[in-house]
Amino acid sequence: MNRRRKTSGGQAIVMATLALMAMCGIMGLAVDLGWSFFVQKQAQAAADSAAFAAVTEAVGRIGSGSVSGFTCASGGTGSGQVDCQTSKISCSAVASTSNLNNGCQYALKNGFDWTTTRQNVTIESNDGANLPPTAPGVTNIAYWVTVRTVQTVPQLFSAVANNSEGTVSAMATAGNVGVIVPGSFYGMNRRGDCLTQADGTTFNCGLDIDEQASGNGIRDCVPGVRASLCAPNGIVLASSCDSGAPGCDQNYAATSDGDVWARSLTIMQDSGYQGQISGHGTWTPSTPSHVSSGSSMFNDPTAPKSQPPLMTPGNVMGTCAIPHGTGISGTVGPFLYYSYTNIVAGSPVPDKSQLNITGNTTFSSSANCPSGSIQTGGPSNQTNSNFPTYVFYGGVNNTGTMNISAGQYVMAGIDPSNSGVTAVYQGDGTVQAANSSATQTGTMFISTDSNYPGLNLPGNFPALNQGGIQLKNANISMSGLVNSVNTGSNLPRSMNTYSGIAWWQDRRNSTVGYNQASGNCPDCTVDDGSVIYCNIGCPSSTSAKLDALVHTTNHVTSTSPILDLDPGNANIALNGVFYQPRGAWLQLVHGNTGFTCAGNTNCPLMVITGSAVFRTGTDSIVLAGVTNSLTTYKAAMIQ
Repeated sequence: MNRRRKTSGGQAIVMATLALMAMCGIMGLAVDLGWSFFVQKQAQAAADSAAFAAVTEAVGRIGSGSVSGFTCASGGTGSGQVDCQTSKISCSAVASTSNLNNGCQYALKNGFDWTTTRQNVTIESNDGANLPPTAPGVTNIAYWVTVRTVQTVPQLFSAVANNSEGTVSAMATAGNVGVIVPGSFYGMNRRGDCLTQADGTTFNCGLDIDEQASGNGIRDCVPGVRASLCAPNGIVLASSCDSGAPGCDQNYAATSDGDVWARSLTIMQDSGYQGQISGHGTWTPSTPSHVSSGSSMFNDPTAPKSQPPLMTPGNVMGTCAIPHGTGISGTVGPFLYYSYTNIVAGSPVPDKSQLNITGNTTFSSSANCPSGSIQTGGPSNQTNSNFPTYVFYGGVNNTGTMNISAGQYVMAGIDPSNSGVTAVYQGDGTVQAANSSATQTGTMFISTDSNYPGLNLPGNFPALNQGGIQLKNANISMSGLVNSVNTGSNLPRSMNTYSGIAWWQDRRNSTVGYNQASGNCPDCTVDDGSVIYCNIGCPSSTSAKLDALVHTTNHVTSTSPILDLDPGNANIALNGVFYQPRGAWLQLVHGNTGFTCAGNTNCPLMVITGSAVFRTGTDSIVLAGVTNSLTTYKAAMIQ
């Protein structure tokens, strides 16, 4: 017994020593892993904030509208430029004037100092034509930034295993990405925004919908529900009329003698607003499902986009001089069209008359001028044959059939001396797709004057006024612009932010004053969709400033900010977005069709306007869920 005790002594010490070493290793591993986990969270926070900051700065420099078509070839580090680094570089190599430097500074504030030996921050960026490999499947991106943060971490207890250092890293990608704008119908007029008669008298001040028609529509919104306005994706009204307030014809945003149906109703109101909707008809829902008094909610939903840019300015494209009184027909190309009566020094002189489209006319990117006209230049003058620009100086009277292909169709003003012409586009003719490009890439009509931003007409073209849109028993079938990320679309990337838009009425054609990039406007700063002059509620506004901007600079007449369906038997089948600015309005008069699609079906359409007026009969705006919705671009985290 004693002998056993002598021979077995000390075993516990050996086992405890061995266990202690293992325990130290395990404890060291736990401590080192815990520390590395903490550092990794810090690295991820630095990467996230850096990527988002760099993209946010890019959007701020270029603007949401322009950056959608940004390409690295035109990038840089100036105050109005966006930097592309197509291969990752260290923040130490980023220029201090670059938008990427904002990201580097955010990483620094979050604990990652790339000037040290243990930490590094690399940054990579590109445009939407070269999608980030870190976010496969995300396609609707205008610009992106990827940030990688790396730190070497000294090992503590793990050093006994000859691991003196560990590496921790994180990665984040942010981008300027496309976001779908919700809603089927927007009424944007607010207190003091009025419609005007031909004699200049005002009416419907502050009303977003005036449904005077006694009928209740001719189509079902959903089975068993029939209404004059069907808006399944929701109605948004911006009126701020309140009880007894000046500048309001009524004490509510909308009035109805017919029926109005939507799945949701949003009222964007001031704090003093009391009324909502009223009338003898039926509103579904009867009360707003959402109410907001946030100032940003009153913005035009197309803001902060600028107005759609023209792919080719008028002073560089070929021209077609059309003899006065004749028409445009046959297969014709992308030109600046104008009417002439006289020829001076061998050149036809524009006479400002409206252009007649007669017979069957097909617009093709490769065709020439119609027979009998005088052509200068050719279709090759266009900068993008897949999406050319057609300009109609003096406006269009369409009594035939316009077979349209992908591109922009600009109705550029009416003769101010001719009181008999009030519409920049009118007629009972047909507009329809000429080929698959009109649906795969889309088409855009722009109604404006002779001074649309970027139009740049030749110097011998006299100034023209804004004009309205007047349709009488017309049939118009159009698909709005299709984002270039979609297969088959040849839309230029600079137009991606206008995806969905089929018809655009110039923002300057309005009874309120939208901000502008230039012009005779002392408070204008940039074309961004904001309103700076109006009768009530705009801090920069005075009646003199508003009058000068609207009538002198923008050439707006009493009735030019209108789409008039009189009678409203015109079949307006648009797949996409119909846009008018705040202060403009659409009016349906004693008709029975309105906005609808072929076969009396609901149209996948979003309508944005100042106010909608239903006069009599069974006028209808029949909308469906939009498949080609308005898109805006915003900075967001992708990965």
